[in-house]
Amino acid sequence: MIFRTKRDAKDPSKKTDDIPEGAKRKTTRKQLPHNSLCRMGLVTNMRWLHAIRQDKRAERDKTVPELAFAGGRISLTFRQIGTFLDRDGTLIWGQGATGKTRADAHPVVNGQGPEAVAMLRAFGTENHASEFDWDAHYGQGFDVLHMSSAPRLFFSADVVVNMRVQLALAEYGILFAKGRMPPSFDWKEGKAEAAAPAVISSALESLSIKYVDNDADRSTVQGDMAILLYLDGLHGKRSEPRKGQARILTRFQQGLALLDKWRAIKSQETDDLTVKQPAKPLKRELIVWNDYAAENESIAGEVVSIADFAVWPVLHDIVQTLGEGVLNGTKSLKNQSQRINLQQRQRQKEGQNLQQRQRQKEGQNQQQRKMQG
Repeated sequence: MIFRTKRDAKDPSKKTDDIPEGAKRKTTRKQLPHNSLCRMGLVTNMRWLHAIRQDKRAERDKTVPELAFAGGRISLTFRQIGTFLDRDGTLIWGQGATGKTRADAHPVVNGQGPEAVAMLRAFGTENHASEFDWDAHYGQGFDVLHMSSAPRLFFSADVVVNMRVQLALAEYGILFAKGRMPPSFDWKEGKAEAAAPAVISSALESLSIKYVDNDADRSTVQGDMAILLYLDGLHGKRSEPRKGQARILTRFQQGLALLDKWRAIKSQETDDLTVKQPAKPLKRELIVWNDYAAENESIAGEVVSIADFAVWPVLHDIVQTLGEGVLNGTKSLKNQSQRINLQQRQRQKEGQNLQQRQRQKEGQNQQQRKMQG
């Protein structure tokens, strides 16, 4: 085991003038025979870096015990983390999290978000500072678990489809990175007619929305319906009885179909489509969804479900096109729409406030380190 003092000269909380000239990092090596145990205290861990490096010496230079097991070694590290996950790995609490008890557990945060950046900065400071204030840097806790591999969402050219998936990800508390779509297929100058059907099919597929998960296999799902069902299967609540699940899935299918119906109406009746006199097929659709909205807090039950993710972006597009007056004859639908819009604005504001608090906390920590230095 090699122990080495930290590189205080690179501690961002200290000025260069504070580092004595000619100061060198101390290094010490400790033999770890077979079945040995190296026990480190918190002070040692704070002031010294430690590592077991590969032994590249020739066999002739090694002792008999070192040659045992063909030179193979197994090193186990035990740490008392004091932080816990629920069975599904979606909630986190404990000493290292923001919620210190099971009752205060928060959703796990994945990806390179503001909280992950703040935690990485704390890691960097700890790795370079021989005198480290644990409470100042880690005391508030972090809910970040997988910060190196965020799920990636590749947006399509369809804003309604994109909004469907974004609503689901926001509801499940999943942070994601934006992926880049490949260059689109060139349909100009008759190239589509000349292209083989397989090429055209591949090009259309590449334009649809795609979600790449952060599991070991980088599971990839393509298309809004497939992504919503995938996310619901992993993160959705399963408290609904069989009858409730049937209702949710049926209205989910209806919500997906509503987009095609709405676009067909727009393309066929652009001259007569107004707020005061919306097309009759559209009025019939809105009445159906108004009846659904009148039944409960969400479009298919007491809690938000994939049926909501499917239908609300379409209704949002209808309102954006025709104005809020298009919902005047559907009171329940209008009230639920206003409530969901308010919830979305509150969620965005909470996210912005969280980022601001993290920046303020980081600024306070930096100021505190400067004062200590």
